[in-house]
Amino acid sequence: MLSSSLCPSLLYTTSRITALLHKFEYWSLDHADDERNVAANMIAGSVTTGHRYQSYIASQGPAWLHSLLAREARG
Repeated sequence: MLSSSLCPSLLYTTSRITALLHKFEYWSLDHADDERNVAANMIAGSVTTGHRYQSYIASQGPAWLHSLLAREARG
């Protein structure tokens, strides 16, 4: 999304997302570097590779998530 011009196949998708977002009164999009977003990246990987489609919140998440979030909160 940050460099959609580098990947022309994403131009339609990003323009469509942007058009839909403009229907919301307030919205923002923030970028976080991978090293600052470890928990979100690990959740995304766990969901896609492990086919875990049920909400992490509903299932209280996997055991590794609690320790990772606690470590990120301290550091």
